[in-house]
Amino acid sequence: MWWGHPLVAVLTVWTRSAWGFSNGRVGVACGDMGPQHGPRPRPDPPPYSLSVDKPSFSPGEPVTVSLQALNGSFFRGFLIEARDSEDLQSPAVGVFSLSAPQQSQLLQCRSAVSHRTGSRKTHIQAVWRSDRNPPHSVQFLVTVVQDYQVYWVRITGPLVVLRGATESPSTAPPASPSSPAVLSAPFSSEGCGLTKSCLREPEGCRPDSDHRCVFLSFTADASGRSVMFELSGPAEGYVSFALSLDKWMGNDDVFLCVKDGGGVSIRAGYVSGRTQPELHPQESLWGGAWRLENGLIQCRFHRNSVLPPSFSFNHSLFVFLACGGAHGGSVLKHQEQPVVSGRQTVISGPPEDLRGSRPPLLIRLHGVLMLTAWMWTASCGVLAARHCKHLWSSRSRPGHTLWFQLHRTLMVLALVLTAVGFTLPFLYRRGWISCQRRDCDHEAQAGCRTGFLLAGSMQDSYSERDTHLTGPHIYGLPARQHTHLELPLKFQDTTLPDEMLVKIQITFLVKLLENSSFVMPPLLCVCPVSFSSVRVCVGLRSDGDVTHTHRLHSE
Repeated sequence: MWWGHPLVAVLTVWTRSAWGFSNGRVGVACGDMGPQHGPRPRPDPPPYSLSVDKPSFSPGEPVTVSLQALNGSFFRGFLIEARDSEDLQSPAVGVFSLSAPQQSQLLQCRSAVSHRTGSRKTHIQAVWRSDRNPPHSVQFLVTVVQDYQVYWVRITGPLVVLRGATESPSTAPPASPSSPAVLSAPFSSEGCGLTKSCLREPEGCRPDSDHRCVFLSFTADASGRSVMFELSGPAEGYVSFALSLDKWMGNDDVFLCVKDGGGVSIRAGYVSGRTQPELHPQESLWGGAWRLENGLIQCRFHRNSVLPPSFSFNHSLFVFLACGGAHGGSVLKHQEQPVVSGRQTVISGPPEDLRGSRPPLLIRLHGVLMLTAWMWTASCGVLAARHCKHLWSSRSRPGHTLWFQLHRTLMVLALVLTAVGFTLPFLYRRGWISCQRRDCDHEAQAGCRTGFLLAGSMQDSYSERDTHLTGPHIYGLPARQHTHLELPLKFQDTTLPDEMLVKIQITFLVKLLENSSFVMPPLLCVCPVSFSSVRVCVGLRSDGDVTHTHRLHSE
């Protein structure tokens, strides 16, 4: 088996790459400290601690840095750096020396130490020394990798201060985020696009005078290290905005102002899907203030431009605005589509007056296709079959009459448009979305049921011969004085909205049987759970008239 050795070599290389940089040579990650593999970093608190043996240092004095796993956890990889606390985006400072060369190694990005192997570890130490002219305060940062899929990026460690230097305040002042102040006046839209960036719905609205206005503004400080946000909107429970790399909900950073009793709670979190957000520590926000008046929620807060693992405000992001209800301090699903900015923007960049819209392009295209299919093509196709038989009875080359060719073309076009329009909401939602009955959209329910009914009613063959109801047989059924086709339709219950949907669907089926040029076979539509059923009897008489009755009964 001459090919065995190359195959083993290929498998060995593939297995090796599955661990990313298991040898710790991650020099390319010195800037953002990301491991360059796997999904997004974990937003929850890490089970690790980074500590130092002294709170202050002198130039050249050694500082022992320790990384410890907590609660029986472990780690396979790590990257420790020391940076100027006043500018965490600056290059690393000082130099490291190794305490355990068999487990760690130095990197070429100066003040950085990483793992040497991908084995399990619970504790690691390294010694750091400053340069001759160190910054006034140094912040230690660490990225910890538990496995290929689970890791935490840029965990904030201890801060050490240069002896004899005045300690500089950190970027985030030690304001308590749990007790924000009360705003004395509403927000203003003055300066939008000039001194601050804004996104609002309706476009150009003023939050200080229009209570329907959903408003967001953000302003970066002079250094670009932090951003101030002002959020306002009419809501029963909360107003929020999210930052995303695309126009799809999920895997986004979210910020919420939630009505909580007589005040407002300001929160930050991460949304991995259509679930409750995973909240970040409240220390990530500061300078909070709020205001409640006439159903209007307003809040203001600050956040650092770079705060891993959240999105950096120095990158281009889409902005979402949403309002909704809350119960017991927990947010509920928003009932309207969020307002989405028309393009990406840099949050810490120059001021812009952004434009946004609620309905996405796929949903608008769904409406256009459905209106075209049912208001034009289907209607014209039915009229052609109903009233044009005697006008266009001559036959063309394919052997069919002109009215039938027109009718068939229009109905096939209606079918194609309906099929495409029916799939677009599923593409937008990225699949089937389950919901509680009280939260489900009745329009979506009616659309799905009608779509399933149409799919089940398609004939295997379609010809001009099938367009006549008179004759000895209808789909193999003897033509009697009354030929009944029973359509049992089951629904979850008999509440008023479902009864209205049943009547709408009955009318649709009967009209289709009465006016169209083909006959539907028996149908069956069963919901997963049903407590009652509706039996519909549609009678087809040999003279072409259609009668129908329906009744409700319990199973």
